[in-house]
Amino acid sequence: MIDPEIRALFEVPYGGLIEAIESLGPGEFKPDSEPIRKIKNGKGQLCDVAFGLRYVFTDKQMLLRIRCSFRREADGSWKRYHYAHHCGPSLESADSYKDTYFRIDLDAANGYHVHLPPFRPRHVPAAEVEPDTVDVDPFRFLGWVRDYRRIDICPLRKRS
Repeated sequence: MIDPEIRALFEVPYGGLIEAIESLGPGEFKPDSEPIRKIKNGKGQLCDVAFGLRYVFTDKQMLLRIRCSFRREADGSWKRYHYAHHCGPSLESADSYKDTYFRIDLDAANGYHVHLPPFRPRHVPAAEVEPDTVDVDPFRFLGWVRDYRRIDICPLRKRS
């Protein structure tokens, strides 16, 4: 069972994501290793939020983790400025890019990048990866997880 607060947080930008994850195969949601982070501005308004989830598949050794961070813009809209979409072999692997089947990230230090064999733990710039991995939403990531579960071949590759 997924934590109701996590479900509600994901439902705002990604309605239907929880059900899409469950449709990938049997498993269970586990608490994320990082707590929900909420930052308020001087007026007491929420201005930054980060949250994540983990799903452990029970039919094969596989885990997915989705973590997102959003910042409120001046116009009141929310902008995603960080994410980590991880598909790996175990609960322990979710916090590391070193032991992963594939992982798609956006962070301030490295921009859009991917971790994939045999290049891990190196950051592979998104521009060097096929298919396009820039600004990947969780639904597109889940499509790649579905493909990986079906054929056991990483759906991403470094361009030659």
